[in-house]
Amino acid sequence: MANVNRHSSPDAKLLSVRSAGDVHEHKMLDPMKKSFTMDTTRETYTRRFRRSVSDDLASVSSSSSVDKTVPSLYHKCHKFEVHSYKGPHWCDMCGHFLWGLSQQGMKCQSCGINIHKQCYSLAMEVQCVPTKKMIKQVFGVDLTTIAKMDGSEVPKLVKQCVEVIEEQGLYDEGIYRVSGNTSSVMEIKEKFNEGEAVDFSQYMDINIMTGALKMFLRELPVPVISFDAYTEVMRATALIEDIEDPKTNWKVLANSLKFLPKAHYHLLRYLGQHLDRVVQNSSRNKMTPHNLAVVFAPTFMRAPSDNHALMKDFSLQKHFVECLILKHSVLFE
Repeated sequence: MANVNRHSSPDAKLLSVRSAGDVHEHKMLDPMKKSFTMDTTRETYTRRFRRSVSDDLASVSSSSSVDKTVPSLYHKCHKFEVHSYKGPHWCDMCGHFLWGLSQQGMKCQSCGINIHKQCYSLAMEVQCVPTKKMIKQVFGVDLTTIAKMDGSEVPKLVKQCVEVIEEQGLYDEGIYRVSGNTSSVMEIKEKFNEGEAVDFSQYMDINIMTGALKMFLRELPVPVISFDAYTEVMRATALIEDIEDPKTNWKVLANSLKFLPKAHYHLLRYLGQHLDRVVQNSSRNKMTPHNLAVVFAPTFMRAPSDNHALMKDFSLQKHFVECLILKHSVLFE
């Protein structure tokens, strides 16, 4: 990266400084004397971002009723990419000017903060707080980002779909097994991605809503059972030979779920409760725990590598979903 030496010209420059969303005109700056008039130092910026993140997390955590043994923070790392800026910009960590004609620094694709490359390590210690201005879609975005954007334990999209399904479709035979019209599902996806309100009343087939929900779950970059937790969850599931195993085995499975990121943990608990309500009407909708497990096992989880025995894993995955449906109150007590 080519840097411009601030001592190379004795001429004073009038710079327009953009900081925290406001534009201020500063006085004449003399680079020879390093007389920057910015009121933002390294410590000030760090405190500001830490404080904003703490406030954001507190607002989410305050409504959480999950046991404190579950990870207490929605941990979200920045997603930095090298960026070329038009006009003057300053580092949001150290407060110093981003010098150069191109690729002057790095920009987080989730929250929009700007940093020097050398400030990367410091910035990664500060939580990322995604903004809707930077995240321009809902499908294909990781759960932690969506949770922090929505300020909710469960994504709004999931809640809206589930509410409609439980109001109108619990008696529909083959619910979740039968596919909905693809073009209508894609239409719902586009509306959510564009931030438009979705009028579900115009979709008469409940399978369109179930299709949209399944598509959202399948397109998660990190599945509901995250790659980091997958091995522990499968190992714990393997200990349970049948649905009537002793409580000690259920406790092992419950503890394995605490390896999940908090946003994933809450979504799994919510979906377990929902699928239980579907099963309660299985005499009419014909969807037993086994039938739902066949549908949701590949939707909830993907093996983190090709080293796993796929057929054996799929059998365990199905068994896990059955356990989730039948014992969710024990797993998430």
